[in-house]
Amino acid sequence: MEKELPPNDAKVLDIIFKEVEIKLIKDFSITRLISEVNIKAEMSKEDLIESLEILLNKSLINIGGVSKMPNLSLIDFNDTTVQLTTIGKKFMMLVTGKEEKNNKD
Repeated sequence: MEKELPPNDAKVLDIIFKEVEIKLIKDFSITRLISEVNIKAEMSKEDLIESLEILLNKSLINIGGVSKMPNLSLIDFNDTTVQLTTIGKKFMMLVTGKEEKNNKD
């Protein structure tokens, strides 16, 4: 399923999943995401923004609790968080093989 996402988008989604769902970081800010992406995915800020737009359009993430791309010139990157949506969590659990135990019969 991850093959359906362009590589950069898959990398960004994987970083968000690992930071928010596995490390349980509640306040995963855009600033921190930019830093993680620069280190782990070697993507430019422009490529990251493009990936965020695609992931938002696919309803896999939200930014600041909103499911559409905010005007980036109006938000504070330090205070604005990135989260997986319910669909995004289920997608990543399927892709990574970490399905929720209560969903298995």
